[in-house]
Amino acid sequence: MGLENLLLREALIGDEARLFLSSNVGRRVLSCVESRRRAALDRLAVVDPCDPDEIRRLQNEIGLCDMFVGFINDCIVSGDNAVEGLESVGYENTFE
Repeated sequence: MGLENLLLREALIGDEARLFLSSNVGRRVLSCVESRRRAALDRLAVVDPCDPDEIRRLQNEIGLCDMFVGFINDCIVSGDNAVEGLESVGYENTFE
């Protein structure tokens, strides 16, 4: 697969990620992730400091929420970079 095809595929994935976040489902999922993160952070603030298992569990839950959002954002950024790469090699299609 040529570089242009790889960049085009990455650009399309970025566009799909952006569309997902702007969709009703995407907004709902993001809202659920943010609520879950906030709840875990609130519980972490009052957890028994002598309970390392619960502290780790809450930290992992917060980290999982952060990773989900990060993966979506990474797709968008990679897509934007791919669009710039395509434009730099003179790809004819327009991206908006």
